[in-house]
Amino acid sequence: MTRRKILTADQVRQIRQIHVPGKVGYETLAKKFGVGASTVRDCVKYWTYAGVR
Repeated sequence: MTRRKILTADQVRQIRQIHVPGKVGYETLAKKFGVGASTVRDCVKYWTYAGVR
């Protein structure tokens, strides 16, 4: 079983602000916030945490 980390609304906003395609990517942010790259991708693309603006 894997552990799932729930991001706070502030963390989601930070991820969306910091992400710059080609410069600050999903892997970098994933390491910083302790989540998977797919979690970061989903946040950036508003597939998850869509209510956080």
